[in-house]
Amino acid sequence: MKENKGFIALILALVLGFVVFISAYVVPVYAYAIVTQFGRVVVTQTEPGLYFKVPFIQDVILIDGRLREWDGEPSDLLTVDKENIEVNTWARWRVTKPRQYYEALRTESAGQGVLDGLVDSSVKNVISAQTLMEVLRNSKRRLKYSAEELEAAEAGKNIDVNVGREKIVNTILVESGKDAAEEYGFEVSGVGIKQFNYVKPVLPKIYERMQSERIRIANRYETEGREREAKIL
Repeated sequence: MKENKGFIALILALVLGFVVFISAYVVPVYAYAIVTQFGRVVVTQTEPGLYFKVPFIQDVILIDGRLREWDGEPSDLLTVDKENIEVNTWARWRVTKPRQYYEALRTESAGQGVLDGLVDSSVKNVISAQTLMEVLRNSKRRLKYSAEELEAAEAGKNIDVNVGREKIVNTILVESGKDAAEEYGFEVSGVGIKQFNYVKPVLPKIYERMQSERIRIANRYETEGREREAKIL
């Protein structure tokens, strides 16, 4: 009789241990936990630690709260001074409202997809309203050239920078981050522009113009050299 009671107690202890084991879950310091019951969110844990759920009925989904990378695709746009350019951007984002993020998007790939649209739209809206020089430069600082002709050509452009690249990037950050925080529960913590370039169909003409400028300068130097040679002889 005692042996049966001991065996039953052992079985009960094992069952209780198993129930406790499948009921417990750990929230790491870098993540949030969403507890769902029949697909509906019932608990959100934002602090790390050991927690318990109802076994067999409730499920736990961990959402990474660390900073994540976003690397955009180059997009073509037209500046206000009719320059057709290609802009390549990057961003950094993190989940700040796990329940809202889970209910709106659920997965990281969905968040990346939403960020594609937010950043791309902001880049086009902001940069299209500026001149090319406003986007490229932060100040009116004159560039130094090795040839007087190039320096004169630079001065003749009458370049005026009132906004500057840094403020433009900050505007893109604010615009893209506003919708992300209000609708999807994540914040855009950083935006940057990796590269500017003219679109591919325009590049050959740009290179031809650069080559013609250098050839003209080289011809002038050659002519001056021949004149000095003639005087010396």
